[in-house]
Amino acid sequence: MSFFTQTSDAPYDSCYYELYYENGKKETWEDYEELRDFWIQRYGEGMDRVEVISKRKPKPKSKGF
Repeated sequence: MSFFTQTSDAPYDSCYYELYYENGKKETWEDYEELRDFWIQRYGEGMDRVEVISKRKPKPKSKGF
């Protein structure tokens, strides 16, 4: 059996979160814990899904060797 080990106490901020509603409205969240608390408190109020978006920009593709 393997266990997860925490390696840092620094906040994890390489993503942001987009909360979509059934009516098409969208909200952007920076903090996962705040979003999770909001989702739990307001569950069933027209929320559809959450998409996780990376803040990191993709590395440019190399042009050969």
